[in-house]
Amino acid sequence: MKIITFPPYGPFGEICCLLENNGSAALIDAPGNTDEIMAALSANGLKLDKILLTHGHVDHILGLSDIAEKTGAAVYIHPADKPKLSDSVTNLSEYFGLPPVKKFGGETVDVREGDIIDLNGLSIRVMETPGHTSGSVMYIVGDVIFSGDTLFKGSIGRTDMPDGNNAVMMKTLDRIASAEWEPRDYTVYSGHTAPTKLSVEIKRTIPYMKGLYSHDDLL
Repeated sequence: MKIITFPPYGPFGEICCLLENNGSAALIDAPGNTDEIMAALSANGLKLDKILLTHGHVDHILGLSDIAEKTGAAVYIHPADKPKLSDSVTNLSEYFGLPPVKKFGGETVDVREGDIIDLNGLSIRVMETPGHTSGSVMYIVGDVIFSGDTLFKGSIGRTDMPDGNNAVMMKTLDRIASAEWEPRDYTVYSGHTAPTKLSVEIKRTIPYMKGLYSHDDLL
């Protein structure tokens, strides 16, 4: 297993990763740095088999249609966020005053809690983590978590935008903090910050973020 990361892209500094196993690759999220991604695939002799979306916001799907067309990769997304792939309102293009994202009209594969996605012999587990959006997920493989905009280094994803929910996010954070993780620690690759360790975020970030909300916020 090998992970290739890319520099932050666009006005939101979105970070995507390529996960490689035995010559096959999965792209975690698809911002607009399509040329960089295609160049990395070519330079490493990789075939892109899957595009794994953590959620459907504009900064995570800007390059989806082009990359899917160029590679024929299957697109995976939680069904609650699937409408965002073709709707400039729900994917927040309109919210941020950006041009509409090129609509993705191809087939998608639903991902749900506990699903196992195979990447040429490598098992990738899906964990539903709603809060930032209703269909946010994390992808877990080996001792690595791709957390999208659920959990960052020192912070969490916003919940004040359409389809975000503070109370649901707090429940998601509780679940992450109380889960029986094996192995004991993970490297977390998020959608917008440097990699971090799950143990650090459980010890510091999650209690801090939960402390920002009153009891009434959690009802």
